[in-house]
Order: sequence, then structure tokens, then C-alpha cells
Amino acid sequence: MRLLVTRPREDAGETLAALERRGHQGLSEPLLHLHRLAVEWPPRAELQALVITSRNGLRGYLAEVPDRSLPVYAVGPGSAEEARRAGFAEVHDADGDAHALADLIRRSLDPRDGALLHPSGRDVADGLSDPLRANGFDLRRCVVYAADAVEALSHDCVSALERGTLDGALFFSPRTGATFAALIEGAGLQQACSAMTAYCLSDAVAQTVVSMPWHAIRTAAAPNQAALLSLLPAQTEAEGRS
Repeated sequence: MRLLVTRPREDAGETLAALERRGHQGLSEPLLHLHRLAVEWPPRAELQALVITSRNGLRGYLAEVPDRSLPVYAVGPGSAEEARRAGFAEVHDADGDAHALADLIRRSLDPRDGALLHPSGRDVADGLSDPLRANGFDLRRCVVYAADAVEALSHDCVSALERGTLDGALFFSPRTGATFAALIEGAGLQQACSAMTAYCLSDAVAQTVVSMPWHAIRTAAAPNQAALLSLLPAQTEAEGRS
């Protein structure tokens, strides 16, 4: 299969490599461009844990803060593994979404022991702050990067859509799904999706592309890359496209 990978450039490489290991081809089409923002970090003495809901939030912290002593509470296995590689000794993985992460933190930590530091993007989905603050936690969000949507699809992407050489597209966030749908509609390429399958990380992601005339929409059983890629059919070398 040949699949469109819509993740930002900073994350797409891992997905492209995972597709290749499974016998598939990927075409990278980053729909969001990331850029770092200046941050004023709270004092370490006021904090009891680092809360990670995206790898790029973690990367923003790693680029500016040398300390690796805080326990890490990560939303999923990918960000948890990146934290371990960066040198954090205590890393907890919620293996789910923001609600699962909030539940893990509530079960594991005492709000009286200090604030929680949450390095994040400018645009984040809710689901974490309200339940934590309702339980007395001081969640301090530091916006470390912004993700700006592209204004047009690349020539390579448009060409592949027009020639019908894509079997599907991978969507990891509601924002990338919504951006793709808007750009496809603006370019008048809706019908190009009729032979493609949309592979979506969650129901919320699927809702952003449901208006497109896909051959099918499939949603991962869990909001992580492994679950998403498990939706892809087994591929043999003879079945692969050149």
C-alpha cells in the first residue's frame, strides 16, 4: 500500500519507517508546521512532576531545561519512550488519551506535593486541565511551540491524488484531519478520496474527515501509532506498489 502521512515533519520520519517495516510505502505531507516559542519556566522547587501530552511538548522542554529529575507522566508509549531515552528515570505511561492521563495522575500523586508542569503546543484539546484542577492539582501549562496549518497541498501530494496512486491517508490529530479536508475541498479534489481509506487515531479525528467521500474510514482501537498501523492489511512484497 501507498499511504499519505500527514504528521508534522518532526514526527513523520518514525511513521514512514514503521510503514516501511510493514511493507508499505509512505508519502510525507506535513499539514502543520511547528515553531518554538519563548517560555518562562517555573522554579523546579515548586514542581512535583512533568506532564507530557505530545512529543513536541517534551522536545521543547528538553531543548531548554537540562534537569531530568522530575517524574514524567506521559499520555502514551511514544512520548514515554522518548522521555526515557532523554534520561528521565521515572516515567509513567497512561497508554491512552488525556482523560486516561488525568486518571493516572489522580491515582498516583497528591496535589499537596507541588505543581504539575505541562509543556504543550499552543492549540491543545481539553480533557486534562479540568479534571486535575477539580481534584486540587496546580497544572502549569507552558506553551513551547505553535503548529500552523499549511495553506496548500504540495505538488507531489496533488499529483498522487490526481493519479490515484494513494491507497489511504493516516490522520493523527483532529487538526490535521480538518486541515486536510479543507485543503481537499479548496482544491476540488474530493473525488480523489473515493478509492482511499482514511486511517484515524481516534473517533474525534475521524469526525474531522467524515465529510469526504472515502472508500472507508477506520479508527484505531487505542490512540497510539501501533494501534493505528495495526489497521493496515498485511503486505507482501508481491503486493507492494512500485
